[in-house]
Amino acid sequence: MSSESAGLRQSGWRLSRRGRRIAPWVLWGVAVVITIVLGRHVVGTNVAPGEAEAVTVGISPAADARIVAVKKRVGDTVQKGEVLVEFDQAQMTAELAAAKAELNRLELEVPAQLAALSDDERQDVARLSQRADEAALEVARIDAELKRDEAELAQLEQQLLRQQDLIQKGLAAAPSLAALELKKAALSQKITESKALRRAADGVARTARARERASSPKDGEQDQRLAPYRAAIEAQRHRIERLEAALGDLTLRAPFAGTVVDHVLREGDVARRGVPILTIVAERPSRVIAYVDERWARRVKQGDQARIVPSDGIGAIREGRVSQLGARIAEFPIRFRKVPGEPVFGRQVFIDIAQGGEPMLPGQAFNVSFTRGDGT
Repeated sequence: MSSESAGLRQSGWRLSRRGRRIAPWVLWGVAVVITIVLGRHVVGTNVAPGEAEAVTVGISPAADARIVAVKKRVGDTVQKGEVLVEFDQAQMTAELAAAKAELNRLELEVPAQLAALSDDERQDVARLSQRADEAALEVARIDAELKRDEAELAQLEQQLLRQQDLIQKGLAAAPSLAALELKKAALSQKITESKALRRAADGVARTARARERASSPKDGEQDQRLAPYRAAIEAQRHRIERLEAALGDLTLRAPFAGTVVDHVLREGDVARRGVPILTIVAERPSRVIAYVDERWARRVKQGDQARIVPSDGIGAIREGRVSQLGARIAEFPIRFRKVPGEPVFGRQVFIDIAQGGEPMLPGQAFNVSFTRGDGT
């Protein structure tokens, strides 16, 4: 019996000695596991309250206008693009019709102006061409007359030579020679004057031809003359575009699918620019806003994963990712305070939620926990 006790004591001593050797390794392994777990979890934020973002928009006119129809009331659901409010369009419609009529007049005026310019140009060119032709005919007439006069002058010079020869031989009297010389002088003077007239007529013809070429329409010249009319047309088209846009603004449509939560004005009221007539809240929130206590605000990072559990325990558990962090520490909403009258401060954390599945209710409350990065 004693030998068995001794053996047991010896065996226990060996086990105790082995335990002392492996104990540090066990403690090291436990520390590694704790480090991994804490590295994944963002300490202190596992119970951060949050709510589905309620995206709301006020439906208001771009300019003061009288309401003729409000198509939706509080509680009504709307689809994107659905007509919500219609305004009196009579004045705007009349302005648009007048602007289109003015545009039509301007567009008709351009070809009329072009035709008038063409007629004026054609008349100017025709007058210059006629003047050049007349001058050219005058040059031709003078040339023909010069040719005859020069031929006659040549004959007179031959007669004078013969007459001088006859007088020297005593066969003719001197008075006949004087008559021929007088006729020659008169003809020479006429030829000199005709040459001067020819130069003048030729100058007139050349000038008229040059002006004719200068007055002929050139590339781009008519465009320059018509530029003011075309600019007026373009300005009128822009005005019509603005009026059509303003007319479209007199019918207000839903910017997204949602529910009407507020209704201020009625038919016959005058809506003021920028003052909402209806307020719509989006039907499918796409992100959750969590409120992280200021003591742990710096521990949540952009890109962290979030586990989103409905605070009432009803509905699907969702996964999301931190997409944006609030710029400052701010007060929690009253609903998330333990004591309503006691302010609590923290940081807003915006979490994108994958679309699909059961939709969240705008403003629905959640409990949000965070894990670092991709959760590994």
